[in-house]
Amino acid sequence: MDSKKIGITLMVLAVMLFGMVYAFLDNASKASTQNNCNPTKECQKAASLIGWSNIAFGIIFSILSLGFYILFFNNDTHVLERIEKETKEKALSEKFSIALSMLDPAEQKVISAIREQEGITQSTLRIRTDMSKAKLSMVLSDFEKRDIIRRVPKGKTLAIYLKEKY
Repeated sequence: MDSKKIGITLMVLAVMLFGMVYAFLDNASKASTQNNCNPTKECQKAASLIGWSNIAFGIIFSILSLGFYILFFNNDTHVLERIEKETKEKALSEKFSIALSMLDPAEQKVISAIREQEGITQSTLRIRTDMSKAKLSMVLSDFEKRDIIRRVPKGKTLAIYLKEKY
């Protein structure tokens, strides 16, 4: 059920409850005036009912306010989407950390740099990791063999992407 339907339902429920409590309170007030409200059991009963009716009015107006809020101001789908997105990002980050811990330091530098900048060129990657061309080429070839990265031609050089999105 979407938030507008819930809000309208709560507001209708609150209006119906208000009508019922108002009618009940009106009957209790008429009964107290008919009994001339001396300190008798009937008058104490009417006074007690009037006190409870005030509590009922508070509850009714709380429900009415909640319905109004849900109807006009609630964007619950955005909150749920954000929580789901944060959970996925956290899981991917943990997965990446575990995978990174299995690599040697040079490989960790390369994978981290590629993750930070998808489509990084091989020459930029060499500068960011401070590795020689030969060492970087060897690491990248090893990653390609292990199906961790893919190299895509980009002009005169190659852009490097991770195969799995971590």
